Amino acid sequence: MKKRAYYSEIMAALTGQSDSLRGVPADRVDWAGASVVMELYDGTSASERGEFVRALAQIIEEAPETPIFAQLIQIDSSLDIVEVESSVAKVRDGKAKVQRDPSVNEAVNNYQTFRSFKAHKA
Repeated sequence: MKKRAYYSEIMAALTGQSDSLRGVPADRVDWAGASVVMELYDGTSASERGEFVRALAQIIEEAPETPIFAQLIQIDSSLDIVEVESSVAKVRDGKAKVQRDPSVNEAVNNYQTFRSFKAHKA
């Protein structure tokens, strides 16, 4: 079975470059791209899920654009993906490439608050 290139598929969705987003106005790509990433996640099988999550973590650590990073962290929070927690911590601690701005700080704080809430609830 051929391995999927989740990193490329996720980045294409977040930047509006995927086939399903062609023709979507630039100011709507953030919403539409997030939906495509969620659909990709939903379409992964149990055996593919780890590879998908590793791609998410890699993008978090290497995010080329701040809006992409913030968007991806919001998706990770929504999907409750605990496996990216160490990558989010690298951003929080200034050890990742992403540029810090209010949207990044908000996304990181949201993710960590959600994880903390889930830990206390368990």
